[in-house]
Amino acid sequence: MKYRIDYQETHDIDWFFRYKGKIYHAASNGGKIPDVIDSKINRTIQEMVEESDSHFDVLLSQNVWDYHSQDEDLGSFRDYASKGFISLDRTINDCLEENDRFNYHIVAYPKYGGMIENRDLLRHLPDLSDYIIDIK
Repeated sequence: MKYRIDYQETHDIDWFFRYKGKIYHAASNGGKIPDVIDSKINRTIQEMVEESDSHFDVLLSQNVWDYHSQDEDLGSFRDYASKGFISLDRTINDCLEENDRFNYHIVAYPKYGGMIENRDLLRHLPDLSDYIIDIK
């Protein structure tokens, strides 16, 4: 089941996916997410991730302060990265057109690349390699 548009516009949805061989967590920040993200499957993934342990050292992106203030709490992004995901936040730009809605920037990532061993979790992640997602 797809997320309703009005729900997407009013919630910061944590969603998960594969893209070009890597695994990601993204915070929608009230933006539209790809139609292939099923709300029930995404909730299952969220629960699996919540139950998983943190195994990875984390680095913040070199350009994170271009998008976030120094006093902003980035703990949730660090948490997802510590579980093996490259953790993204939606890039908010008033100049973007509707076609440019999948614009994200890296906030945190596993220091040595990370590798999730939970095959069940990996099986649930949708592959979005056919989408155009701008990740900076």
